[in-house]
Amino acid sequence: MSDSKDLGNLPDRELLAEIRAYQTKLAVLGESLNFSEAEIAEIVEANEVFSESLDEWDAIRIQKAGIAQKKKTARKNLLQKYRAHRAKIYANRAASDVQIAQFGLPQRDRIRTASPDPETAPVGRVEYLNLKHLIHFRDKETPHRRAKPFGMEGCEVWHYIGETPPDKIEDFRYVETARRTPLSVDYTMENAGKTVFYRLRWKSKNGAKGTWSATIRATING
Repeated sequence: MSDSKDLGNLPDRELLAEIRAYQTKLAVLGESLNFSEAEIAEIVEANEVFSESLDEWDAIRIQKAGIAQKKKTARKNLLQKYRAHRAKIYANRAASDVQIAQFGLPQRDRIRTASPDPETAPVGRVEYLNLKHLIHFRDKETPHRRAKPFGMEGCEVWHYIGETPPDKIEDFRYVETARRTPLSVDYTMENAGKTVFYRLRWKSKNGAKGTWSATIRATING
């Protein structure tokens, strides 16, 4: 017989629900379909045993999940402590090269790497607030990343308040070297409504300055 109501592929809880629905119908119609009380009782009992077994299995799974999470947390804590210890050993200038090697740590670089000169220019945008600008900047070559180019101390921000940008860069005034983006630039009420122009450039840790960004025009809201 091909049975379209075969429940063999159902998940456990759905199977349990289907059998309970079947029991309800069987309790009403079973006698008229020539089922004996013993036959009706046997499937009720079988379903109860399955239900109890399923509850026990679920309890074990919950317990196992809790143990697994406990193990995961303990492993993470252990690795944090271990890595902190290794970092302390490596940072200890009194530790010899032999001791460093015994702990499987890489030998220290005895030669300081010089910071490179800037090779790119930043790109910037202005976020407007009341009497305040937030100057967001990123590197022109990696505009999707917030990080400064390697070896850069920060981004120099210069500005000029006036109707048109000056021809000479010397007419711009230095604001600050921002080590992270964005840089907040505050203005007073006397500047409200005025136009301001910004120029940006990278400054290396070795003091070298990079090329200037394009001029950024903005209005001071107030």
